[in-house]
Amino acid sequence: MNEPEQWRRAAVIAGVLGDRFSKANISAACMGGHFVAMMMLAFGGGLLIVPAAIIHGLAWGVRGPLMMA
Repeated sequence: MNEPEQWRRAAVIAGVLGDRFSKANISAACMGGHFVAMMMLAFGGGLLIVPAAIIHGLAWGVRGPLMMA
């Protein structure tokens, strides 16, 4: 899967969530995801790098398009 495809999927997910829930609540949940991922990186061992990157990427992928909407 190439990068433009990933952005399209993230935009669709963010759009569906944005239609169903408050933009402020989704943004707060995404910021919580950023926080959890950063704490995993700061205090976790080497095995937590990949899950932290996935959580951070999902939070960024949802929050980014939502802020542009």
